[in-house]
Amino acid sequence: MKKYIFSLALAISINGYCQEFNCTDITRFKLYNIYQQNEGIFRVKKDNIDYISNIISRTKIETLRQICINNWNNYNNYGIQYMFERYIRNYGYIDKNYYIENIQYLEILSYLKFSIQKRLN
Repeated sequence: MKKYIFSLALAISINGYCQEFNCTDITRFKLYNIYQQNEGIFRVKKDNIDYISNIISRTKIETLRQICINNWNNYNNYGIQYMFERYIRNYGYIDKNYYIENIQYLEILSYLKFSIQKRLN
């Protein structure tokens, strides 16, 4: 397993996509800032309620970190290129460096938007 992880890290770094997918450092403050920067993409508003903002402020940080960990499985199984292309298919263009730098937060927001929309419909 260690050889596999090392090989994967080496392959990613060679391609220039090395990014630490660190879920323990997720903060509500940074998640909210990333949300504000991308509010037009992720906002789910109904009856004058901003659901994403509400969830960010009310959800336990452990739950948000668990969403990140679940997304790590996609990252681990399919790689950064797959996740980046999936993001573009769902939300349109985004700078690749910005995406890689903020992948944990963008993927949490993506999950929250999907979950909220599913429940509201």
